Amino acid sequence: MDVSAAPPQRRWSRRRKLLMGVSSTLVLGVAAIWLFRAPIADRFAQQQLNDRGVPATYEIDRIGWRTQRLTNLVIGDPKAPDLTARSIELDLRYGWGGPEIDAVRADGVVVRGTLRGGKLSFGALDKFRDPASREPFMLPEIDAALRDARINLATPWGALTGRIDGAGLLSDGFSGQAAVTSAAVNVAPCTIGGIALLGPVAIKSGRVRFDVKGGADGAICKDLANVDAPRVAADVTLTPTFNGWDGMVSVSARRVSGDGFALTAPRLHGSVNGNVESTAANWTLDPAAASLA
Repeated sequence: MDVSAAPPQRRWSRRRKLLMGVSSTLVLGVAAIWLFRAPIADRFAQQQLNDRGVPATYEIDRIGWRTQRLTNLVIGDPKAPDLTARSIELDLRYGWGGPEIDAVRADGVVVRGTLRGGKLSFGALDKFRDPASREPFMLPEIDAALRDARINLATPWGALTGRIDGAGLLSDGFSGQAAVTSAAVNVAPCTIGGIALLGPVAIKSGRVRFDVKGGADGAICKDLANVDAPRVAADVTLTPTFNGWDGMVSVSARRVSGDGFALTAPRLHGSVNGNVESTAANWTLDPAAASLA
């Protein structure tokens, strides 16, 4: 009888036990990570926030391998936060450099920002950018679904409030509905009150296009005229850096009156092109629409 096969069987048995031991350890490790994924994710998020000096509070609603859901998110000074959200879901993708955000689904987001000197700032959120970068703000390549997303923006012309509902790639492909309101906007020499605009919004190659219609309560242009019930239709596209625009605008009103003149139902059409420093417009009066009062 040949007994030479016995030692290899014992060696295989030892190898099998070793492999089983390693596999069991890996399974237990994965199970431990899964069981403690919420505390681990919480510590990771807090570390990212602390490293950037960003104050924030949130609740972890769900943590998975790919999807994470946070609720009641507040970033910035709690008394005047730069961002709040009812809920945010993040889909992650993993590479050699670690996890990256692949998609965002946000509900009830409110962002506070300022536009000064041609630069757009979102307070504490700016700290998530590379501090050494001199690149202007641009939309990221992230797939987003936004519901009741709002922005309160302080500009040199006045405070604007915007709302967007839509979905798609933020840098190229997003589409939805937008609304813009303002209590008053000052565009020298005019002050326009009670602005409300509504219409579709789309993003292509980083350029945001608004095709909105609406109106205002009225406008007062110092030493020129008073405008009653102005209406606006605008098809305007922003530059990728958000500090310039161009497009077509149509303006009408119930009545325009000034020193020694009055027009009923005037209508202007024109092209606009400008930036945060100045805007040029080329207007044409529709003679068939207006009449002297």
